[in-house]
Amino acid sequence: KDFTHVSQIAESPSMMVGRLKLPAKTLKELVTLARAKPGELTFGSGGQGSSAHLAMELFLNVAGVKMLHVPFKGVAASLVEVVADRIDVSIASLASGAPHVINERAQGLGVSGRERSSLLPGVPTFTEAGFPGYNMSYWWGIAVPVGTPAQVVSQLNREIVRAADKPALKDIFQKQGAAAVTSSPADHSRRVNDEIKTWKDIVARAGIKLE
Repeated sequence: KDFTHVSQIAESPSMMVGRLKLPAKTLKELVTLARAKPGELTFGSGGQGSSAHLAMELFLNVAGVKMLHVPFKGVAASLVEVVADRIDVSIASLASGAPHVINERAQGLGVSGRERSSLLPGVPTFTEAGFPGYNMSYWWGIAVPVGTPAQVVSQLNREIVRAADKPALKDIFQKQGAAAVTSSPADHSRRVNDEIKTWKDIVARAGIKLE
């Protein structure tokens, strides 16, 4: 309620990264293993209620399985533990997870989005892997204080859209595993509200508490 949403600016797939010695080599195998050992497999995140925590809870909800949450002070720390073979999996942004997979320090189990990432062409999408109900992505947007004049919001939106169309900016995003994506103020506001509903439901289903 404190913000007026101007435009989305970029979007990046999420990806699930698994330790190399994990017996499961696909998402379906991971789910089968989790069903056989409910609550025994571990997943890392950047902390209680962090985006990576909620992203994994969403997948567990879609797959209908349970795993043990191990929170860390940042997703980078959880990925280090995956690489060190101390936890089983973690969900991260493409920019964070891809280097570990490319350098064969971890395995890529799935990426979100309609298409495979050009950074990781060998890693299937969640839909290809059999989980079309999972499509969590990382995205960024611009907001201003509520009460900002409508003409200012409109002008900011026009400038953001124009900037996002520049090849230099598109190249910067692409190198980070993201894409420039813009929207109207109304569409961006609608997305924010939809995401609030989605994650509020996941928090309730997973029983996540503030700590």
